[in-house]
Amino acid sequence: QTPWGARRRIALTMAQAEEFRAFSKAMDVTMFIAGLAVWKSVLVRLSGQEKFIVGTPMNYRQILDLPHVLGFYLNQIPLSTDLSGDPTFREILGRVRTTSLGAYAHHDLPFAKIVERLRPERDLSRVPYTQVVFLLLDPPQQGWASMPGVESRPYWLDAQRTQFDMNMALFWVEETGLTGMLEYNTDLFDAVTMDRVKEQFRMVLAAVLADPDRRLSDLPLLSEAQRHQVVHEWSTA
Repeated sequence: QTPWGARRRIALTMAQAEEFRAFSKAMDVTMFIAGLAVWKSVLVRLSGQEKFIVGTPMNYRQILDLPHVLGFYLNQIPLSTDLSGDPTFREILGRVRTTSLGAYAHHDLPFAKIVERLRPERDLSRVPYTQVVFLLLDPPQQGWASMPGVESRPYWLDAQRTQFDMNMALFWVEETGLTGMLEYNTDLFDAVTMDRVKEQFRMVLAAVLADPDRRLSDLPLLSEAQRHQVVHEWSTA
């Protein structure tokens, strides 16, 4: 697999983001777990497979020897969830929550050790177990990092390389809501396809916010214009 990649921006309005935050609180889950449940719902519907592993990076600095060491310490955590049986989104949330809490309890286990113990069939062109990633970050509690004479702020970079097939990353920005990017392998997908996936994420999110008891098979992947094109234009062509 090649490393060539690109990014497409994704954003929710402040009203949508606030509704999403309130929904997550009402469902007794974090926004990360709720967002991961939406992302997995989209992936399962698009792929047709009922089990999906999505990776997420977690802070590795909670290990006692690392808090005061300069460097970038993240551990990739593979989160496997079974969405068989056409569950409701409320049930999907429960399954994703159980998976995530189980992983959090062992977040200090290095990803390399998981691979070493399970011994999957290796392909040096891809990361084992994790071809799709999801990340959702709340804003820093103390603002962006700063030092005397130094000002920092987030800056958008267009990726030209990627480690994964797809990587959805969302960040909470107090002034605007949730914003982020969908990074993808350009030898697997094109920009038009990724824009469609972004819209499908937004549509599924809107649907479950309105009714968390909708079943997986009932979550919308087509806009009204797309549905009209498929049903009324293409079917009669």
